Amino acid sequence: MIEALVRACKECPAISKDDVFSLAKAVFKQNQEDADNAIRALINKEILFSLDQGDNYIVQQHVKDFFLHLIKEQDLGLESVVAAQLENLRRISGEIQKGLDSSDLSLIQSRATELTNRIEETMAQLRDDRDAIRGIIEKAKMLPADTPMSVRYRDVLDCYNQYVEPMVSMLDQEDNGFQNLTHRIEDQLKEGIDLFNRIQGITKWQSAMNSAIVQIHLLRDLIRENLILFKDELSPLRNDVLKNNALSRAVTAMLSKIRKKNSVRRVVDVSGLRLGISKRAVRMTDGPVMRRFAADVLGFVPAKVVFPEDFEKTSENDFPIRLETLLNDVEMFHGKILLMQWLKNQYPSQGEQNLLNAYLLLLQNIPDKLKQMDEEQSVDLVEHRMYYYPHILEN
Repeated sequence: MIEALVRACKECPAISKDDVFSLAKAVFKQNQEDADNAIRALINKEILFSLDQGDNYIVQQHVKDFFLHLIKEQDLGLESVVAAQLENLRRISGEIQKGLDSSDLSLIQSRATELTNRIEETMAQLRDDRDAIRGIIEKAKMLPADTPMSVRYRDVLDCYNQYVEPMVSMLDQEDNGFQNLTHRIEDQLKEGIDLFNRIQGITKWQSAMNSAIVQIHLLRDLIRENLILFKDELSPLRNDVLKNNALSRAVTAMLSKIRKKNSVRRVVDVSGLRLGISKRAVRMTDGPVMRRFAADVLGFVPAKVVFPEDFEKTSENDFPIRLETLLNDVEMFHGKILLMQWLKNQYPSQGEQNLLNAYLLLLQNIPDKLKQMDEEQSVDLVEHRMYYYPHILEN
């Protein structure tokens, strides 16, 4: 509300009562009660003063100055300003050259002083422009998230077109561009200093020309800093807007074609698209049987059966395979086979216990010839089926 009032009071200190209430209603989206409360609060806090028995109002000066500093906006249409600055630089350069040709020291000194003053004004304008453009960028970023991009960044695009592009042209490297003009004037001023030294060495005039040379350097540096700032902050926003606009135009054109031909398939290649498929969420709940089963699964603990490390004594009728016999038979074998399969083939009359004992004996005595597999397998013994990670016998 204060910002709206300050903007309205920029040209004329006083604002009419009707304009105050119109602004308040616009700020509070035509809500009369909120607008009246806001005006009453500003008057009670002595931010808004009434004049002429309430017919006109003014904003408290300190508040006005503070908000004018915050919302400072410059005229960013620099095309005419740049043209005028370039013309002044050309004029000053031409007059300095006349002074050099005619050895007119007074003319050279006066043009150097004029150049210094003009550069100081230009640098102040550049600093204000930089603050104003930063304000435009921040204002665009603070708009609500659902604001259309074309509306959010409208001022950013205008700023780029009216400010950055003229600045780039001002720094153009052509003969009549700002960059070359400033270098030319700098060379002329240095020649003027040499002329002063040869004739009479007037220190005051030399100081004026040295000051002008320093100001030229500062001006070029400030313009470069501004352009770098705008390139980092302004250009990405502008590129996003341009991409969004291009996408919007493409979508609009495609929708127009679809409406004319009355079919998506006549406009868009839908061979790779899955059209007409609807998806809907399905909600499932677990019944008591499923919950009990899940509880049993979560609480399941597998039974541990330790593979026998020690050999049980065999009965007198069941003769185990001797270790020497095993080692000799292994030496006679040539090829590659599962160890348990080899044992079953080699000793078909032996029982399960003897085969398992023989398996363990070989594991303990010839581990270098056995390689264990990473995948679990099963093997049928005489009465049982065993699941294990088998070893491979290879000679």
